Amino acid sequence: MIRVVAADLKTALRQRLRAQRAALPAAVRQQRDDARTAVALAAFQAWLTDHPATDSAQPVTIAAYDAVQPEPDTAAIIDQLDRWHCRVLLPTVGPARLGTSSLQRRPTSNRQPDWTVRLGRSGDPGQSPGPQSQPGSASPTVASLGSPARQSRYGTLQGDSLTAPTLGPQALAEAAVILLPGWGGTRRGDRLGTGGGWYDRALTWAPTSTPRWLLLNADEVVERLPAEPWDQLVDAIITESGWIDCHRADGSPWDFGSRTGFSTR
Repeated sequence: MIRVVAADLKTALRQRLRAQRAALPAAVRQQRDDARTAVALAAFQAWLTDHPATDSAQPVTIAAYDAVQPEPDTAAIIDQLDRWHCRVLLPTVGPARLGTSSLQRRPTSNRQPDWTVRLGRSGDPGQSPGPQSQPGSASPTVASLGSPARQSRYGTLQGDSLTAPTLGPQALAEAAVILLPGWGGTRRGDRLGTGGGWYDRALTWAPTSTPRWLLLNADEVVERLPAEPWDQLVDAIITESGWIDCHRADGSPWDFGSRTGFSTR
């Protein structure tokens, strides 16, 4: 009975928050995206400086996702990570079938997590020809946790094994930071996902100490969310208003405020 109530409440919240996002004027959405991206990039720059790659020949791995509207945008974040020579992993829901739309291939409860490497600007997985422009800029590996099976900006279908092999669910263990999508979150680290539990299953393959950062709009941070036993918590929420440190009990809080010009809330 509790499970049914929690599931119903989550469904209602997703519908409300989806409608709220969709109603945002394009100009407001762009302003929020620009401000949120600035916070996210400051966090990544500071984190990479504090946690440089131990082997200069191996890029740092970071989990990210290629967002689609009305989600908070990730394009500029991924582009900058590429310039910093990051290796980016993207989620996949299995081999694509030609003629299958992205909506038909969205993750469902019977889909198992899998990952593929996002092609860099040079066309090779995880490689970028641009100059190394940031402190501690050994390549990070970014694993993406956005909705699998979406049309990607980067010359392939995100989640399709058309240009890079899939790596299996265990690839997420290589990620140094995991960037997550969601419809809502709380200051204690609860996350309202897209439904189906795909990301909750995926996160079980990552060490609990791996930082998990959730991108949201500030008005999607709520007092409480219905919780289920398998729900995975996040360490921080990044909004257009700043950084929220969730101090996940099983994680390792990182003092973002002392490392950047952005205040914590």
